[in-house]
Amino acid sequence: MGDTISGDVYTLKAEQKCTSYAAVAQLKHEKEALSVDASLVVDTKVLGNVGCQVTSDLVNLSSVQFGANRNLTDRLFASATLANFAELKAGVVYKKSPTWTLAAEYQAKCISNMANATITAGCEGKLESGQIFKAKLDNQGVIGGSLTHKIAPELKLINTMEVRSGSNWASKFGTQFLYEA
Repeated sequence: MGDTISGDVYTLKAEQKCTSYAAVAQLKHEKEALSVDASLVVDTKVLGNVGCQVTSDLVNLSSVQFGANRNLTDRLFASATLANFAELKAGVVYKKSPTWTLAAEYQAKCISNMANATITAGCEGKLESGQIFKAKLDNQGVIGGSLTHKIAPELKLINTMEVRSGSNWASKFGTQFLYEA
C-alpha cells in the first residue's frame, strides 16, 4: 500500500479449468487506471485447442487475439494466431526424431498486405556430447544460430549469433550463463 490510494495495485482474478475448457478473467487497478483481461481456451477435439483473449482499459479495446493449435500427428504440430485483426502468424513443428526438430513460421504484420510476410525456417538438434544446436533462416535475410553447452547439471553456457543482410545490415552476438536450480 502506498501513501495514497492512487499508488496501490489491486488485482481480482477468477479462473475456471476443466478437461474441455479453461477460462480466466482478471480485473486490475494500477496507477488510477482500471483494465480487464479475459481469455478462454476450448478443446474442440476436431480443431484442437481454440482460444480468444481480450484486453481493455474499460474505455478502449487494447487487444484482441484469436488462436488455434492442433497435434496433426504424434510428431507434427500446427498453430495459428490472429492479433487485433491485423497480424497473422501460422507455424508448424515437426519432431523428426528424438534428437532433431524442424519448424517453419509464416508471419504477416498486416493481413491486407500478405506479400510482405516473413517466412522463417529453423531446426534444433541434440548432439551426442549433450550440446543443443539451433539454427534459423528467413526470407528477409536473417540467419541465426545458437549452441548450448551443459557445463554442470544446473549450469549452461549459451552462445548466440544473428546476422541480417541487405540494406539494414546488422549483427548480434552474445554469450550467456544460465543457472537453473
